[in-house]
Amino acid sequence: MLVNIHQGHRNFIIDLTNCEFMDSTFLGSIIVIAKKLRALNGQLTLVADPQKLKVLYTLTELSKMLNVEKTLNEAINNSLN
Repeated sequence: MLVNIHQGHRNFIIDLTNCEFMDSTFLGSIIVIAKKLRALNGQLTLVADPQKLKVLYTLTELSKMLNVEKTLNEAINNSLN
């Protein structure tokens, strides 16, 4: 993903719909990428059930860095606007 950022891409969607487990390394990577994209006026959007991310949001304040959409179609539509 970092290669794509360096090539000029600024909006990314990660579909976590089927994700059952997220370790600290993965979470850290998401945070680094989200911060880098925000600094470049870009955006990282996660596709996931907000209820599954509720505890994670509370602990890490991810809601300040990431958009979360329930479906991939919603994420795509919102990233195009």
